[in-house]
Amino acid sequence: MMTTLNQSNNVNEPGATLADRACRMLVLMDHSLDLIELLGRRGVIEGVSSAITDLAGYESRDLIGRHFRDLVHLEDCAAAERAFAEVISSGRTGPVQLRYRTKDGSWRTVLASARNYLADPATRAIVILTRDVTDQLLAERRLDTANEELRRLSHELINSQEAERGHLARELHDDISQMLAGLSLCMVPAPASAAQGVAAEVVSTWRMQVQEVLAHLRALIENLHPMVLTKLGLAAAIQSHVERLRLISDFDVQLDIRTELGPLNADVALNCFRIVQEALTNTQKHAGAHAAWVTLMRVGKDLHLMIRDDGIGFDVAAAGERAVDAGTVGLLSMRERASLSGGQLDIDSELGRGTCVVADIPCGLSGA
Repeated sequence: MMTTLNQSNNVNEPGATLADRACRMLVLMDHSLDLIELLGRRGVIEGVSSAITDLAGYESRDLIGRHFRDLVHLEDCAAAERAFAEVISSGRTGPVQLRYRTKDGSWRTVLASARNYLADPATRAIVILTRDVTDQLLAERRLDTANEELRRLSHELINSQEAERGHLARELHDDISQMLAGLSLCMVPAPASAAQGVAAEVVSTWRMQVQEVLAHLRALIENLHPMVLTKLGLAAAIQSHVERLRLISDFDVQLDIRTELGPLNADVALNCFRIVQEALTNTQKHAGAHAAWVTLMRVGKDLHLMIRDDGIGFDVAAAGERAVDAGTVGLLSMRERASLSGGQLDIDSELGRGTCVVADIPCGLSGA
């Protein structure tokens, strides 16, 4: 126990003495899971709750009469002294994070808060409430490390994905596209065509089909690796993508780029483009929407991007859980791209009222 005061059997009676009330208070404090210490005006320990054994391995009697500095890490003593001076002058302080010496010489990290009850006849001490946060901080550090590793792996995965897309786009452009273009040129009607039994209109039909395949192939290449993004910038790349959607479907997409975007980090521009691409793809496939609106503007040093539609909407939380369970990455990928660019992406949707995707992402260039 933390005190040697004689305990009265009548501490609950109206006539209980100050000593009785002090004893009752200390007994109650002794059942606290947190460590409680009572300090005198000079910082000497006068009482310690039994939680000290679990925290630091001491018995209460081991610490009575010692100064609180004896238990504080040397590098934390200045902070502890300032906190003690503050509780003397203002009546309270904390929480202060300190390293606390255990009986075996190791250290535990604690948060300490203090109240000044020196003028209280039942206490006449400074009461220190100390909570051990060592395991909590260790778990937080491990979680931070795991999250950092996850972010690194996500970044590498996205970079690998973009590299693979670029490689596939080049292969399609340099090989398949060129072969189809050459085939189209070979189909130019020649005088001998009719004599060889191939009608000119049949050859013309073949050429039209080859040209159609080429158009689809070029669109696929652009989606895989948007060259216009590198050459003309984010606004032009989104405009080009929206125009292709209008050509190949009856899906109405309205684009609103309100201001000059200025210089952008290449990764930021690519991630913004992919967010638009993914959001519009989801809208086309799943939303049952007639129209979508894409807004892009610069707000200070950030890009503000919004994609909304008039579709059927969905339960965002449930969709996220299904995506994790099924291993699909559409919604997750949009959030991850915004996060990797130092921004944030939110999805607001409910059944029956459409969907709105909003991303705010730093432009990514110093001085931009």
